[in-house]
Amino acid sequence: MDVAGSVLDPDLGDHVCLPFDGERERMASTRAFTMNLRRGAKIVIITHIDSPEWTRGWLAPLVPGFREAEAAGQIAVVASADTRFSGGRLDAGRVLDGLSAACLRARDQGRRGLHALPTPWPACST
Repeated sequence: MDVAGSVLDPDLGDHVCLPFDGERERMASTRAFTMNLRRGAKIVIITHIDSPEWTRGWLAPLVPGFREAEAAGQIAVVASADTRFSGGRLDAGRVLDGLSAACLRARDQGRRGLHALPTPWPACST
């Protein structure tokens, strides 16, 4: 069984927590996860350490069709500060509201569902 492959290619409704060891694994996981665009879902990559611009810069050449999918609204790369914080603190309600709204937008765009990837969440680190 290819655990890494199944974790990085989740079914809609799955929740995955994927620890990684260093920058190289994080980038490889982000690339593999983004390849889910071929399944017709909307992909949202939520960045924390890196800017959305930097993430687009290294990721786009590695994912076939990235630029076209982003232009069509199938891929979004956003900063975590714009999605889950209120006053500098994690706001669970804001996270859920944002994911719900993103799911509705994905459905309205004709997407099968939504895959969201936070990279990484500092609140989860020790």
